[in-house]
Amino acid sequence: MTIDPLFPVTTRIYIHADIRLKEKALSQVAGPETHPGRYRPSDELLAAKLGHAA
Repeated sequence: MTIDPLFPVTTRIYIHADIRLKEKALSQVAGPETHPGRYRPSDELLAAKLGHAA
């Protein structure tokens, strides 16, 4: 397995990117049929994903 020596450098910009900047950019390119805001899964979906009974 070869490890890319530039991997930490090229991904750092994504790790440190400001979420508000991302949301602003996405709000400008979202299609008219999409709803603004973040996805909020239901309690039932979270319980299912965590393996808990709802």
